[in-house]
Amino acid sequence: MLRNLLLLTFGTLFLMLGIGYFTADPTQMEKPSQARTLQLFDQIAFSGYGEAGPTGTGPYLRRWQGPVRVALIGAPAKTDSTERPWSSAVSDLLAVYDALPGLDISIANEQPFTRDIPPETSLAIITVPASAMDDLLPTLPPAAANALTNKREGCAVLGAEAAVLNNVSILIADGLSASSRSACLGEKLATALGFTIDAKMAGDVFRVRQDGMMFHGLGRMAAALVYDPALQPGMGRDQARSVAADLLKSKGLE
Repeated sequence: MLRNLLLLTFGTLFLMLGIGYFTADPTQMEKPSQARTLQLFDQIAFSGYGEAGPTGTGPYLRRWQGPVRVALIGAPAKTDSTERPWSSAVSDLLAVYDALPGLDISIANEQPFTRDIPPETSLAIITVPASAMDDLLPTLPPAAANALTNKREGCAVLGAEAAVLNNVSILIADGLSASSRSACLGEKLATALGFTIDAKMAGDVFRVRQDGMMFHGLGRMAAALVYDPALQPGMGRDQARSVAADLLKSKGLE
């Protein structure tokens, strides 16, 4: 029940783009403290990749070093009247991240479902129809196959464990409810771009206004640290936190 509530929270956050939800102007928010910004950075910048096993390196910073060229492959077969067109919803969410310094994101290709990803693609967002599922599943890692077919998840991300991200795919099973589909897109896109922003964290990072969704002041500051030139992909948690603290201090945050 708790997971369902969290899915609705994240899904509703993105669905609000289409119904004019309004929150306070983030530019009017109180200036965040260094401690709170560093805490949020710590929560969203480290996904847990690398922690498993006694010889694990611990969490490390992941990010893109070059342009992110997106292929939007497939689309939901059925949507309800409250949903925005899939292409528009994805484009709007990509634009939120593209506004961060250090990220260059654009949709390079849009096409019906195919297993052949265009060669110029670095991030593929794929809606998998039920008719293609049986052929696709044997080609996936077991964990991804299980997540894609699990009715409580219905999506998976591949290639996001690399320190330098350059070839990532998001798989979303067709047939999900609108809120589950939005939650999948929101959570997996964050992972694909080097962040951990799940249902529990969405409200701490984003604001939804009449003119669309955006990072609020604290969320933007924490997210921008991930792509600051002073930090490097592969940095361990302790080192990255130390550098981030120095950066925040240099910006006048105490």
